[in-house]
Amino acid sequence: MKKTLVPFIFIFICLLVNSGCEDRSTSSPYQPELAIVYPGDGDEIGDSVTVRASAGELQNVISVDFYADGSFIASDSSSPYRFFWSTHQVDANQSHELYVKATTVDSAYYSDTITVTIELASGLLQLSEHDIVGNAVTVALDAVNGVLYAASSGEGVKLYDVSNPYNIAFIANIAITGNSALGITHSGNFVFIAEGTGGVSAWDVSDTKDPQFLDIYDTPGNAVNVEYDNTKGIVYCADTEALQVVGFNEANGQLTPLARLNYTSAVNALALNGDYIHLAVADGIKVVDVSNPSNPSFTGGNYSTDTRVKGIASIGSEDYIAEGAGGIAILSIVSPDNLEFIADYNSPPDAAEDVAIESISGGKIVYIADGAEGLTVARYTESSDDIEALDQFDTQGSFNDIIFNDGLLYAADRNSLRIMRFVE
Repeated sequence: MKKTLVPFIFIFICLLVNSGCEDRSTSSPYQPELAIVYPGDGDEIGDSVTVRASAGELQNVISVDFYADGSFIASDSSSPYRFFWSTHQVDANQSHELYVKATTVDSAYYSDTITVTIELASGLLQLSEHDIVGNAVTVALDAVNGVLYAASSGEGVKLYDVSNPYNIAFIANIAITGNSALGITHSGNFVFIAEGTGGVSAWDVSDTKDPQFLDIYDTPGNAVNVEYDNTKGIVYCADTEALQVVGFNEANGQLTPLARLNYTSAVNALALNGDYIHLAVADGIKVVDVSNPSNPSFTGGNYSTDTRVKGIASIGSEDYIAEGAGGIAILSIVSPDNLEFIADYNSPPDAAEDVAIESISGGKIVYIADGAEGLTVARYTESSDDIEALDQFDTQGSFNDIIFNDGLLYAADRNSLRIMRFVE
């Protein structure tokens, strides 16, 4: 039976927006026989726990809903009532209140509230690992449905169920032209794959067990990375020494080339930020105005590097770039035609392939896919523009790509996929 999980939201936020929280002070009665039987009141729990509830002698129970700090987090419609609680969605090393609500055919009942404390050790923790055939070069996440897409340079694209972060489960495979998947992005019911010399392809993944091919555009160069703007139906592709702009019709699944903007050196990666594409090229960062996708143009904004830029995350008013042996750098992009250096970090022998960002109070946690050096965690402090190392995860493989989402890290580590979390 499929369990329903939704992201945790603090109760005071729920009260402010008047949505998603229960008012137990009204007509629904308490039912002493309805109770959380595990964990117990006052227990300390770790990174995950299966919460179990009993409805006692209640008859005609339709469902039992689980709440944490006043917010609905899961529901079960059959006894024994339980759900697997991965506590990455709540604050660690703090106490939290749990209770359940049983809905019957004629009423609703509440249990007493218990308090539990989540105790986690600081640092990086690996939750799960899954071997993958070929070289996993990049990953894309469908957070809504809990599906991870892994692009492999030798085995196409594989789909994995990651709804339980402690158990990565294979779902299906997308076999592509030549099996050389170098880049991938996901949006709604679609994925777009940069297939190297095969171009860029579009797939319908509304049924993840049976992905359907829609269309392919054979780009003039070598498609190595891809982004999709679902507000405009535009696919952007890093294609050898150019930015390729391709229209996508979600109704019929067709790809239509719109424009091509050439550059003088290799375009390795790209990031969409509003009406701009930030190109990671062999000698730095170039900004492209794509407000009119049929007529992209360089803004004049650029940042020069001594080493090849391999990965980029463009978030708000900042670019975070992975420069291979040059480490990482943070740039201000307040003005698209005038990029400004903020800070950099390098811990030789660095081999920064990609970066992922977590926003925290006063700065960012920067996760660096550091190639053969593994995964590096650093803190960027905005007030001082300092970057300091926090933790390191060594690997026998090569961390090629990293995603941060909702407290978890998803990594492509050559022949493995990893799900991890970091607690400062």
